[in-house]
Amino acid sequence: MTVHVHLSPDPRVWVPVPMAWPTAQHPSAEAWARTAGPALVAEQGIDDAELGERLGIVLSAVAATAHPDHVQARFLHLPDVRAGFMLLEVSAVETDPSANRHLVHRALTEADREPDLGAVQVEAVALPDGRALLRVLRFDRPSAAGPVIGILRHAVRLPALPGARGAVDVVTTITGSDLEALLRTLGDVESLLEEARWAPDAPENHEEKEHVWTAS
Repeated sequence: MTVHVHLSPDPRVWVPVPMAWPTAQHPSAEAWARTAGPALVAEQGIDDAELGERLGIVLSAVAATAHPDHVQARFLHLPDVRAGFMLLEVSAVETDPSANRHLVHRALTEADREPDLGAVQVEAVALPDGRALLRVLRFDRPSAAGPVIGILRHAVRLPALPGARGAVDVVTTITGSDLEALLRTLGDVESLLEEARWAPDAPENHEEKEHVWTAS
């Protein structure tokens, strides 16, 4: 049985960014961004044409950004769009349900990799429904003269369903040089992960496909 993973992003907080072009509705990243920016502002009832234009520019840059092969979904953090962008990358990995969750999540979030700069903060917390969540904040400096980059990662496990081959570990990563903005995303990322669930049925339309993917 093919089992899909589903997220329900709050449209006031997250903008789903297509993973590849063309989509069913748009031939290119530029075409999508031109319409998505003003449309999102209008949908939120915001009377700010400048924000719509700014959002279109940011979405165009984000949509054209390459992503690692393991990333299966991307979401732009809308509250930070005026200053720059915070792009959340999400992946889901099938795993043996008997595997030690804590050790698997430490590996997936690179919790034990030596930091390039400063300390790595690792916290084992719980979502409101009781599911264990690993939160990892680390700092890197890609080049000696470059800025400090903050990397916030989370990992949570979806338990195995009858007929599924195993459990699924959902991992998120969000990166930025604006450390205050990065930390502001923390609550929104964890609220998004509260909604992570199995979706046994394949998505039926374009809109659903933006929020559902198959664990690998």
